[in-house]
Amino acid sequence: MKRLILAAALLLPIGCWAADQDGYFRPYFMTSKDINYARCKDFVIASNLARQGHFSAQNQFNQWLDGFLTAYDMYTPDTYDIGYGKDIETMDIWLENYCAKHPDSFFNNAVESLIFELYPDRAKTKPRK
Repeated sequence: MKRLILAAALLLPIGCWAADQDGYFRPYFMTSKDINYARCKDFVIASNLARQGHFSAQNQFNQWLDGFLTAYDMYTPDTYDIGYGKDIETMDIWLENYCAKHPDSFFNNAVESLIFELYPDRAKTKPRK
């Protein structure tokens, strides 16, 4: 059942609005499959747009990232929270720095590198309050 829910969540299309420098835009929908083919330079562009107040593209990457990390947590032994102690902004900064150095890498490869970076500090069990 968990796999079915995960698959459904990852395959839902996510809406996005893209605007050029003159404010013209067209609506389009990018699926999780499309993010798999997105390059790091696309994430850098999305981050730059977010700094200008246009968050749709970066939100799309972040939603994909949230789903990917959730699946990672669910299916990786000895891992409760791979991003323990990190917020999405911290991960975005790390990813943007990585992507600026590797613009032609696929975004999902950047996320894989982020996971290697986060792994030593992950929460192995649910934190006690």
